[in-house]
Amino acid sequence: MRLYALDEELLQWEQQLVISQGAARLPALLPLAWHLRERNTARAALLADEIDALLPFCREPLAVVRARLLLVRGEILFLQSELAPVFALAQQVLNSVSASGNHAVVAESGALMFGLYIDALLLLATISTGRGNFQQRGEYLNAAREALRGSEDEERLLVCDSLVAVAAMFEDAPQAQATWGPRFSFDCSHLHQGMQTHVHYFRASCKAWNNEVGDSIQYWVAAFESAYASGQLRWGILALSNTGASFNALNE
Repeated sequence: MRLYALDEELLQWEQQLVISQGAARLPALLPLAWHLRERNTARAALLADEIDALLPFCREPLAVVRARLLLVRGEILFLQSELAPVFALAQQVLNSVSASGNHAVVAESGALMFGLYIDALLLLATISTGRGNFQQRGEYLNAAREALRGSEDEERLLVCDSLVAVAAMFEDAPQAQATWGPRFSFDCSHLHQGMQTHVHYFRASCKAWNNEVGDSIQYWVAAFESAYASGQLRWGILALSNTGASFNALNE
């Protein structure tokens, strides 16, 4: 399952639900619950509960569906600042998809399980940021990047790289730009808007640090627009806040 979806994609699943009943709703319920996790947490939670009730009739691997539901509920709890239970849910997902209950995912897990593993690590990295444990955040992101090395999941790798790059800007901005600048110097207009968010965010961070305020505003706005379009409310809020900070700098 992809990390992000656009509003028009959600509309297709919503239309499926209107004409479906019972177990026939399942193919639309799971992606809709996942992609509403930030857009509409209350509705995402209700859909997750409906999926739970329909699990006996599910044709998808139950381990995959249950793990995705854990992540949906984990993301919802994170937005409610319930960090401890989120951490437990994310660890549960890791344990369910790993061969030995640690971070060593195996190829036999399959593409669906692999995506779940990476998404759990991303959630754990986000929790670590919320707790101020930046070393742990780096460990989770590096574990995700190592697992993605050689995989075909370019989207998740791009997100992981951008998170590492933005974090590096707070430690040593000149070095971070030298290290990561080439990675994000390409034309990203062909990418899914969810991925564009993370390219724009790093570029905006660089421009802001270099006091190129006008350019930073351009990239902050682009990051906000692509985040909002793809359901990334947290990143959209951060980009909008930084847009205001750049406008303030412009007036100084």
